[in-house]
Amino acid sequence: MFKDMLLVFLAALLITAVVNGQPPAVKDTPQTGTSSVTSNGTGGDSPDTFEEAVTSNKDLADEGVAAVGSAAETSDDTFDDDVLKSNVPVLVDFSIQGCEPCRRMAPILDSLAGEYEGRLKIVKLDADLNSKVKERYNVTAFPTFILFNQGKQAARSTGAMPKAELASILDQHALKAGPIEGEKLLD
Repeated sequence: MFKDMLLVFLAALLITAVVNGQPPAVKDTPQTGTSSVTSNGTGGDSPDTFEEAVTSNKDLADEGVAAVGSAAETSDDTFDDDVLKSNVPVLVDFSIQGCEPCRRMAPILDSLAGEYEGRLKIVKLDADLNSKVKERYNVTAFPTFILFNQGKQAARSTGAMPKAELASILDQHALKAGPIEGEKLLD
């Protein structure tokens, strides 16, 4: 009986959403189920709290996010020059086509690229097309963000997150003098 009532309730929600011209809200869960940040790239246990879908610069403007700047792109061929040899810290966004959390993060990364211009670079790497770099840094979930400082991995995070959370990570790690002591690279 409870199952029947639940099905009727869900059907009513779906019909109401369709009649009102809005798709039903569905929480998208990252592939890993977590959003974690560590200084050594080992992962963590904090749950992913990013629930809003951000799909365009208009959505960002509605949330008070300025749509300025643009994240650059890198590849297997240009990664060392673009990232490891950079004179400013570089946040690399490892993403793949068809990844909803990756798509949601794109306008946030573009916005942050403008805000941190001159102090930090943000680059995107299509992991489907650039498997050498993906394998070198053992990236298996998307999106994965790795912050490089002076050619070394300084921080790592997996999963979609709100702009403020990513900005906090950048502020904490990107503005340091250098990479964390004793850091072990994953390659």
